Amino acid sequence: MGVEPTAFQNPFLTDLLKEKGTKEVGDPANLEKTLELKPDLIVVMKDTNYEALSKIAPTLYIPFGTTTNIYDTVKLFGDITGEKEKAEQFIAAFNKKAAEGRARLKGVIDEKATFGLYELTDKNALWIFGDNAGRGGQAVYLSL
Repeated sequence: MGVEPTAFQNPFLTDLLKEKGTKEVGDPANLEKTLELKPDLIVVMKDTNYEALSKIAPTLYIPFGTTTNIYDTVKLFGDITGEKEKAEQFIAAFNKKAAEGRARLKGVIDEKATFGLYELTDKNALWIFGDNAGRGGQAVYLSL
């Protein structure tokens, strides 16, 4: 499996990616590195080198922002791969784990408490994240 470089910067994915032997293929995807992996399917969110990648393996271009939450993303890939049942099982397991997390937080965090997700960048810009912008937004907004 190949991924773009920032996937390895995610502390929640790094060990899993290494465990699976995942390779970094660049951004945009380096054709030689991609070819070495002998993929059955290539999924990209930028159409930069779609035509060239399409010559290596069937390539799906799913523009960034096509889906806006984990539910829609999992359902989309369930449809694409013909694994709708597995997608539904994943969603059910995700919802169960979220419910377990909410139960552990009950009484620890006031139910009326508010929160925010912010990042001060190295260029002194303040970023504010919602339910679809990474930095844990989906997990916090959709699961709590």
